[in-house]
Amino acid sequence: MSLVKTRTALRRVSAQEWAGACPKCGGVDRFRVSPRGWFCRQCTGEPGAGGHWNDALDFLMWLDGVSFKEAFERLTGERYVQESSIEISQPIIIEDPVKDDTEVIERLRKSGAQERYVESLNRLQYAHAKAEWRKRGINDFWQDAYGVGYCPGRSYLMDDTEILSDSLTIPYWRTEHRQTENGEDVQWKLVGLRHRLLNPEMQKHGKYRPEMSGINNRLFYTNPTIQTLWGDILLVEGEIKAMVVYANLWTPDHYPLAPWLHVLGISGKNIRGDLIKELSSPDIRRIFIVLDPDTYQAPEGARQDWKSPARRMKEQLGVRAVDLLLPDKIDDLINGGALTGEKLLQLLKSKDIAPSKRRKSG
Repeated sequence: MSLVKTRTALRRVSAQEWAGACPKCGGVDRFRVSPRGWFCRQCTGEPGAGGHWNDALDFLMWLDGVSFKEAFERLTGERYVQESSIEISQPIIIEDPVKDDTEVIERLRKSGAQERYVESLNRLQYAHAKAEWRKRGINDFWQDAYGVGYCPGRSYLMDDTEILSDSLTIPYWRTEHRQTENGEDVQWKLVGLRHRLLNPEMQKHGKYRPEMSGINNRLFYTNPTIQTLWGDILLVEGEIKAMVVYANLWTPDHYPLAPWLHVLGISGKNIRGDLIKELSSPDIRRIFIVLDPDTYQAPEGARQDWKSPARRMKEQLGVRAVDLLLPDKIDDLINGGALTGEKLLQLLKSKDIAPSKRRKSG
């Protein structure tokens, strides 16, 4: 929002949208800005009618005619370095056998489960469900943005005993971009759905369960509109933690503090080979790994060569990765007010492993 305001005057037209003259074509009221991005009805097309929402990098490249590299440097104040000019160790990619889960995902979409859980979340009789999300740092705005939900009283079988547990439901989204006669069509696609169990009795056996078995674990994208990963990555343990971190990186009027920083969640403390491959894009500059502090403590009776999950992950991802050890869980630090978005960005800058300083010799 602050970037756009330097180029054109904006006025609020709804709770989450502003309008003004297009800084390029000059058309009155053609230019719109919201937490999702910006568009001009004439220059870029309207979302759903041949166009789509654009981000801050798109804005500089479109309006000033600069390259991706120059736009990145203007926004971050840092030099963008292509992989070809950096001495980078290759990620260790182990080809794990991954089953094709296309059929199961299609079944999940057709089941309408995600829509039912969203409906439950908004029922007055389950008003406590929204409070459960708020308690974890996800306010009503972000609950709607992510399409999270609530599942009352699902049955689980543990050690031949049936246990009921309410749960918070977490959808995994990706966007599908297709070229049509009218421009680009962008559709959100559900690619996974997980339950965060609320019954303490169930949590002894693990806090999370999938909606359907047979769906592969994926990286949880807090911004599903990303087609390929670029810039800096913040890899966080858990989807809810990732949501809390991402929401913390926006201003009160819903403008991103760091559009070049992409927050991804991982379920568990291990990362499969195919996901490492996903994190091997040459446009990724740095990968910050943020796991819970207890993962750095060797379990009792551990071998002498024991490595923390973060260290193993760092070795798998190569020299661009750095593990970031915090004094507490990252969502607890944020929800407790100890870690603001600005402080997090300062911390990441202080941990900059700056591949640009590792030039090839000769």
